[in-house]
Amino acid sequence: MSKIETIKALATVDIGQLVMTVGVEEASKKYPEKFTQFLSKSLFRHMTGDWGEVDDKDKELNQEALTTGDRVMSWYKFDEESQDDEVDLWVMTETTETPSGTGIVTTMLLPSEY
Repeated sequence: MSKIETIKALATVDIGQLVMTVGVEEASKKYPEKFTQFLSKSLFRHMTGDWGEVDDKDKELNQEALTTGDRVMSWYKFDEESQDDEVDLWVMTETTETPSGTGIVTTMLLPSEY
């Protein structure tokens, strides 16, 4: 089984189209290697149902959303030792309407961009 096939087999969340905000792109430039690795790990965690730092209520809502199709949200800390949330990452997967119909979009964004 290839790495991609293994990831798909482990996934509980269909991420659909993946997009990132300007803030995430800027953080990727500020911390090129470390932040890119963090993005990959965070997306994998999100896809496999590890919601990160969200509170218990949001974890519960995420579990329900897996069957209802509502929004799923995760929150990951870039630097566990830092109290600075400027580079924390939120990952949100939701169903959205597009000109071509309904689709799934996963957005990676900084909390300050919400």
